[in-house]
Amino acid sequence: MKKTILIIDVVKEISLEKKILSNFNIIFKKIENLTKKEFQKIDGILTGHTTIFNKNTLSKFPSCKAIVRYGAGYNNIDTNIAKKKGIKVFNVPEYGSNEVADVAIGMTMSFLKNLNSFYFNILNKNRSNFWNYDSGYIYRRISKINVGVIGLGRIGKSYAKRMNALGTKIYFYDPYVKKYSKKFKKVNSLAKIFNICEVISLHVPSTRKTRFFIKKKFIFNSKKKIVLINTARGDLVKEKTIIDGLKTGKILCFGADVLENEPINFKSNFFKLVKSLNFKSRVILTPHAAFYTKESFYDLRYNTAKTILEFFKKNRLKNCVNI
Repeated sequence: MKKTILIIDVVKEISLEKKILSNFNIIFKKIENLTKKEFQKIDGILTGHTTIFNKNTLSKFPSCKAIVRYGAGYNNIDTNIAKKKGIKVFNVPEYGSNEVADVAIGMTMSFLKNLNSFYFNILNKNRSNFWNYDSGYIYRRISKINVGVIGLGRIGKSYAKRMNALGTKIYFYDPYVKKYSKKFKKVNSLAKIFNICEVISLHVPSTRKTRFFIKKKFIFNSKKKIVLINTARGDLVKEKTIIDGLKTGKILCFGADVLENEPINFKSNFFKLVKSLNFKSRVILTPHAAFYTKESFYDLRYNTAKTILEFFKKNRLKNCVNI
């Protein structure tokens, strides 16, 4: 009997998924549009990060044996409850690492070379410094810059290698990494990396240990004014911490592809701050899109469908996060 797979978000069409899962029945719709009969017969789910799979949601799928996340993060799924219900949860980390690292580098270099501030100063031509070479924030040779990488996994390592190739000195904090390039220097505490580095780039998943683990004290006790880049997860640092850091100047510039609350709330204190004349040249925001290229999106879809195929066909548990 054919297994039934539910695909609920991320993709706008499922031609690739249908090709890979040709021996499966596929339902392509949102959870709220499922019928009671459909809930009963679903064996596996392909999902993104927007649907929350808590106890209530998981209880609606009595036959489900596997959930595969389109992506590396899986904090929207209660993996413990899923395990109790006999549901294996998988993530898909092997896609888009270079894409995310490239966006983080783009943000970093825009701030280090003052591109953002130069551009906004020209737009606001009534300013006295709209055509001045010293109208930015950072005037340092790249080889004199210390870059701190928090999380030296796939993306963090990719970012570190690229930034090091540009001439920066790389320090990293990751208590789980034992082997690493001699070109990188390991730091044993978050407080220390904030004291050493002018640029801090975040590359860790959202877990109970990392949720809001970038504390205000690390930023405000730092000896340096920092450029903070976050292309990882929005709940690694509180929005209020970012606001206070920008207002006091302890955070000199902030680049983010992710926010504590997504999508951005245009009525929030954060948006009111970053759109103001005094701050907008110090901030770059992108809409959780750093992972995306045509190539990476294909890899994501292919690997997600392949993961659930191989689980049901071979009982393969690669990238299962709740064994």
